[in-house]
Amino acid sequence: MLLAGLSLGSTFFTLEAQSAGTRIPIPNLNINVNEAKSPRETSLSLMVLFLVTILSLAPAIVMSLTSFTKIVIVLDFVRRALSIQNLPPNQVMMGLALFMTFFIMAPTLNTVNEKALGPYLEGKIDTNAFFEKGMIPIREFMMRQIGTSGAKDVALF
Repeated sequence: MLLAGLSLGSTFFTLEAQSAGTRIPIPNLNINVNEAKSPRETSLSLMVLFLVTILSLAPAIVMSLTSFTKIVIVLDFVRRALSIQNLPPNQVMMGLALFMTFFIMAPTLNTVNEKALGPYLEGKIDTNAFFEKGMIPIREFMMRQIGTSGAKDVALF
């Protein structure tokens, strides 16, 4: 019944548009896989793919590689200790935690920018060296967060 109504309605609107003399343009969408003419085109395609992947995984990266989760838990404990269950709202708490996370991570991100991202964008190092040099400050930050007691647990993996 619903399908019949939708098809009848679409037919009605199509006939009305044709009778008014206006043409509704229908977009054409093509997705082609062509051979790259230069290595730069391939590199650009892979960079776009990498960027989309990073953007889709950004929330998981923020939660696992930063102190965001710890900050959210501490702010929630403070909110409960003050007996204010809904003030400030969760959106404000997450925004405050995100701001504090970027504040805490700023030295590490600056080190990654200076030692890995800057030389990579200038073309001085390749992609593999970029990842290797970029992971060193992040690993150091994570090891400081774990401490000496947690290092034994990490050694198991």
